[in-house]
Amino acid sequence: MNLGMSVRAELFRARRMKLAVIIALMYLGIAGIYVFAGSGAWVSAGGEGQFFGFSADPGYLFSIGVGPTGISSWLSVVSMAHTVFFPIVSVVVAGTLFGDATSVSARGVSIARGFRSWQLFAAKTLACEVYTLCPYIVFTLGVAAVFAVCSGSGLDSLTVGNVTSALLSNIVIDAAYTLMVAVAYEVFRIRSLVSGALLVATFAGLVIAMSFPTVLPPVHMAYWMRACGAAGGTVLMAACGHAVIVSLACLLLLSCSFYRRR
Repeated sequence: MNLGMSVRAELFRARRMKLAVIIALMYLGIAGIYVFAGSGAWVSAGGEGQFFGFSADPGYLFSIGVGPTGISSWLSVVSMAHTVFFPIVSVVVAGTLFGDATSVSARGVSIARGFRSWQLFAAKTLACEVYTLCPYIVFTLGVAAVFAVCSGSGLDSLTVGNVTSALLSNIVIDAAYTLMVAVAYEVFRIRSLVSGALLVATFAGLVIAMSFPTVLPPVHMAYWMRACGAAGGTVLMAACGHAVIVSLACLLLLSCSFYRRR
């Protein structure tokens, strides 16, 4: 069985586990937050004329006078605001695929038949990336379209450019975070402990990011706050650098874990 077949097997298992339904319900809840608790800023930082954070309220952004391109920047911020909930989605998806009892049993059988641990891990991780990034992209574009229509501005080239550049920055950070989550489950294998530790550490990053608004601490939330801010597209290179460092560190830890289990 090659890697492609392993990935298809993991995607099939995810469908059998109704993972898409779970994700749809989570994003339905996020949509409800947009509607019923979308006023003001959920998390914010930055000095005068700046905004780093998550806000689903373009009126709030107008009131504080941020956004280099006016309403186009505001729509970009609004469409990315749900990123603050992405860690929860990622932990649920990876925890489901890596922590399922059937998966653990199947893993033992696969290794006994000669499959390598890295191949099984890569297949699960790619499935996690698909089930986290695809809904994230669809929901982001949907929110951008809805707010563009409701505001009467439409999706002009400037708005599309702002949303696209910010979305690319966030996708890079999202992918690196999901890899980190997958590695954590693979290395430590205690789903409840790993899930709790990941979420606590991730959201503690909000405190760090808000405490140092003038610098970019090496935590995911700091990069997300920048990428979801009024100038989110400008952090793409920094996000790529952060993602590369995180990915290399995770792969090093994973290699050490595989070596110890040989």
